[in-house]
Amino acid sequence: MTRAVPLPPAGSEFDEFLYASIGEEGSGMLLSVLSALARLNVDPWDEASRLARLPHEAAVRFLAAMIAALPDGSSARADSQMHARRLAALLPKTVVSNQHSPDPVSSIFTGDRRGLIRYVIFSMVLTIFLLVSQWLTDRAPQDGRSGAAPPPATGPPLPLTR
Repeated sequence: MTRAVPLPPAGSEFDEFLYASIGEEGSGMLLSVLSALARLNVDPWDEASRLARLPHEAAVRFLAAMIAALPDGSSARADSQMHARRLAALLPKTVVSNQHSPDPVSSIFTGDRRGLIRYVIFSMVLTIFLLVSQWLTDRAPQDGRSGAAPPPATGPPLPLTR
């Protein structure tokens, strides 16, 4: 019987980067990249993946800006560029995308022919559906009204006022 080797959890290639210390906060607690990204209200693993796909200098600029924006009292603010370069070096060089199927609309611009075909077929089906529903709505009886002007009322003529 062979033992199964467990696969590392998705996003584990970013662990070294995400759990790296940025510096010490004013309270004496160490601040990790994970905590700093979470404070920005972004998913740390998605952001790490995005940063890993950026050119190195662009990732350094983003990290330096993030470190510079830390609250007063953080030890890393003094030399944000140095810390940003150290952290950017921890990003993996090649990142495997977690996307299973491309978005049909974005695939039009990336040259995926199957995505384009799906998008065109979906658009055609939707257009046909809307046309048929409009046709059925126009043909439905409208409570006995034919759309013509109502017949004139019978009775004595109304006096004209000036």
